[in-house]
Amino acid sequence: MALIGSTTIESPVSSTQANLPGKYRDYQDVFIQTAATKLPPHRPWDCAIDLLPGAKLPKGKVYPLSIPENKAMEEYISEALQQGFIRPSTSPAASSFFFVAKKDGGLRPCIDYCVLNSQTVKFAYPVPLVPAALEELCRAHIFSKLDLRSAYNLIHILQRDEWKMAFITLLGHYEYLVMPYGLSNAPSVFQRFMNEIFQDMLHKFVVVYIDDILIYSPNLSDHVDHVKHFLGYVISPEGIQMDCAKVEAIKSWPQPGTVKDLQRFLGFANFYRRFISGEAKRLKPRQARWALFFTRFNFCVTYHPGNKNTKANALSRIHSPDPLPEEPEPILPPDLFVCPITWLLDDDIRAATVEEPATPGGPDGKAYVPTSLCLSLLDSVHASLGSSHPGRQRTLSLLKEWYWWPNMAEDVSRFVRGCSVCAMVSTSRCLPEGKLVPLPIPCRPWSHLGIDFAMDLPVSNGFTTILITVDRFSKACELIPLKGLPTALETMEALFSNIFRYFGIVSDRGPQFISRVWRGFFKLLGVSVSLSSGYHPQTNGQTERKIQEIGRYLRAYCHDH
Repeated sequence: MALIGSTTIESPVSSTQANLPGKYRDYQDVFIQTAATKLPPHRPWDCAIDLLPGAKLPKGKVYPLSIPENKAMEEYISEALQQGFIRPSTSPAASSFFFVAKKDGGLRPCIDYCVLNSQTVKFAYPVPLVPAALEELCRAHIFSKLDLRSAYNLIHILQRDEWKMAFITLLGHYEYLVMPYGLSNAPSVFQRFMNEIFQDMLHKFVVVYIDDILIYSPNLSDHVDHVKHFLGYVISPEGIQMDCAKVEAIKSWPQPGTVKDLQRFLGFANFYRRFISGEAKRLKPRQARWALFFTRFNFCVTYHPGNKNTKANALSRIHSPDPLPEEPEPILPPDLFVCPITWLLDDDIRAATVEEPATPGGPDGKAYVPTSLCLSLLDSVHASLGSSHPGRQRTLSLLKEWYWWPNMAEDVSRFVRGCSVCAMVSTSRCLPEGKLVPLPIPCRPWSHLGIDFAMDLPVSNGFTTILITVDRFSKACELIPLKGLPTALETMEALFSNIFRYFGIVSDRGPQFISRVWRGFFKLLGVSVSLSSGYHPQTNGQTERKIQEIGRYLRAYCHDH
């Protein structure tokens, strides 16, 4: 038998003669398109729909459709009514109507028969196993593959069951008279129909898989130039191979970006699982199927709790990072540029060194300050808005980082002692009476914190209170402005939002720190709380000391500005 192409004949008789080989033109009426658009007669193979006892009829809803889908629906309903495949219905059942996109970009009408399928008695007629069907072809050399046009529509619904096929659209209520796609028993019904027609040819020179027919022969003398496809496999005298076109489609498949993308890829690649060594082990945690694909099988879904289905949970939470842009995006607008920040006083110092050169013996990498500018530099470092009158040692440390001049330490000490602002705002630092009991020395930064409040401050932008947090190891300080003395819950929220620390926070016995909310908050974080001794603020001495410094800074700011 000569090889026949697997394309479906779309044309009338004259064009069909041009497509068919000469030896088959006596059978051209089999390939005429109009024969597949007529309502088939009732036959012994009519599709019956037997419902389970107490079955619940489907009550679908009308799905909203886009403008192109509405147009396609009108065309489909009009054509199906004209062909006699559907008719207006008064059935109590109603399944939903919608469209799915086809590979060529068109729209395929679908009926959601999920509810009807769940209430239907399943037929036991078997569908052939693909591996067994392929074994029949081991000695074949020449193949002809035939595709049936609208195969399921060649079967009539049993007359008493037509009302069960009803569906609803925006145009009205209709019911199928022919077997549509989507019924759970449709594969079994059609396989029985085909097997009984070709029963005298099966396993001799014909293989039928639902609506695919393959005619094969091992004894013809003429060799065929082209190998045709049967169920997606390439069959040749050398054996069974994967279709190169579909393999290339898998190789060029874009990298899945979401779980749904991965499911689409696995559903497509699973068709060739028998050619992949160890496929079950490789894909065991990631197998998926489409619900529409399962409608042709008789199966039961068992719920598996999510807390036990750890593999699926992990897959559903895979982070899909957005691809980085090929070129970095500019941070600054085009009219701005980055340049170093300079101090105006540095320009004065460089100009003055022309008249008063640096004395020999100075440190390397430090700018020499002429005598005429020492006082100005001391005032800028000690009394500026950013420094707020630090002590002698701190002022000297700031100056030594960039500058030097002879007798710098004596000049700094004399300047700080003579500062009138420091004299007014500084507080006494005498040791308290009694025995000093220090806290344990922390072993790392931010392992032990001290917190307290500075209250009743002048109003600034609505804030009158400062929550002070001090690291007892490095003495680093964090200040949180508040609009008043907070409650325990407000204190907890302020710390949680602004201080990201771990444990060991030392506080005094203020009501905010001994409440149940406070203790519950730190218990939730796994943090231990140590309270200072009652009426003995020295226990939290570092925090109390910071409160004094903050008070001095604020008084200095208010005095100068």
